[in-house]
Formats: sequence, C-alpha cells, structure tokens
Amino acid sequence: MSNSEEVKEESVIDSNIPIPPREDLVKTAARFLSSQNVLHSPMESKVAFLKKKGLSDAEIDLAVKQSQVIIQSRSFEHSKNQTTVLQPYMTPWPVQSRWSKYRDVVDTIAIIGALSYAVYWFYKKYLAPFLFGSKKSLDTRISDLDQLITTSVSDIKLDVVKIKEEVMKASEKKIDSLNRQLEELKNELASLKKILLNRKQFPSTTVATPLSIPAWQMASSEEKEVEEEGVGSGTNGSDSSLEMIKE
Repeated sequence: MSNSEEVKEESVIDSNIPIPPREDLVKTAARFLSSQNVLHSPMESKVAFLKKKGLSDAEIDLAVKQSQVIIQSRSFEHSKNQTTVLQPYMTPWPVQSRWSKYRDVVDTIAIIGALSYAVYWFYKKYLAPFLFGSKKSLDTRISDLDQLITTSVSDIKLDVVKIKEEVMKASEKKIDSLNRQLEELKNELASLKKILLNRKQFPSTTVATPLSIPAWQMASSEEKEVEEEGVGSGTNGSDSSLEMIKE
C-alpha cells in the first residue's frame, strides 16, 4: 500500500511540474503557420493539426507568436526590397554653398540671354525679311521722304495756281456781267429820258375839220388867226426856255 501511494504522489508531482516547451517543435510549427499555403486557412484547423502532432497549448501559443513575428519581418523585408528596387540610384543631394548657388544663377541667366539673342538674331535675319520684306537703309528712307515732300509741295502749288485762275475767271465773268447790266441800265434810262423829253416838246394836237364860213365872218376869222399865231409863238418860246432850264 505504501508503494502505490508513493507512485500516485510522484505522478501528481510530475503533472504539477511545468514541462518546458520544445524549441524544435515550436520553430517547426511557427514556420508551418507562417507558410503561404497555410497562412489564409482558419486558425482552428491549424491548432487542431498541431495538437494532432503532439504539441501542447503553450507550444502552440509560442508557435503562433513566432509565426506573427516571421510574417511581420517578411512583410518589412518585402517593402524594403521594393523601395530599393524603385529607387536604386537615389543618392543624397549634396549641400550647395552660397557661391555655387550664385554661380548656378549666373549660368542660368547667361544661357537664357544667349538663347534669347539667338532667337532675336534668327528673327531679324530670316523671319522679318520673309514676312515684311527687306527694310531700306536710313539714307534711302530720308531721300524718299524728301522726294515725297517736294512732289507734294509742287502739287499743292499747282492746285493753288489753278484755284487762283478759276477765281480770277469767275470774278472777271461776274465783273463783265455787272458792267453789261450797268450799261444796259444806263441805255434804258437814257432812252426813257429821251421819250419823256420828246413827249414834253411835242404835245399831241387835235386836228379840226374845215367848215365853210360865210363871207361876212371872214374878217373876224382872219383877225382871230393872227391873234392865235402870236399866242402860239409865245407858248413855244416859253417851252423852249423851260427845256433849257431843265437841261
């Protein structure tokens, strides 16, 4: 009885003593869990498979943790390899001094100036004559301008002379027409004056028809005729004196 009790106590003691994990099995299980073929399978099936292989729960937990570390390190290495592949020749940019910056600016300005001058020279040499024709020199342009001015001045002088001649002709025509009108008016006035004078010098007289006079009245009629002749000569003299006074 004592021996059996001792065996039971030893078994109880052995069960209470923690068994250290087996590193080889844990590493093998971690590689198994981190493999690409088993990575996306459910965790329950993977744990059941490891238990069938004789791993304890503690060993399975260690294997899971190590597999996670392996997966993380693998992803980090993969991303690092990608960055090195994408940027294989990236080198750190050297720090430039102030003098080198000024030199770069001066070089850039010189290059831009040279390019702009080349473009201007090409435009002036080839494009401008092709588009607008060749330009004359300054002396030829000045001589052409002088010639144009002289021709325009001569044309203006000719136009002024023509205008003067036309004005003189028009004024002469007007003067001639006025003189003619004045002469005609004078002639009309003179003719009218003559008509008026003739009417005053020679008044219209009524002609009486001769009648038969008896003999006993002849003496008295002759005396009357003598008196009438004297009166007529007096009136004629007065009319002539009046005309002389009017003239």
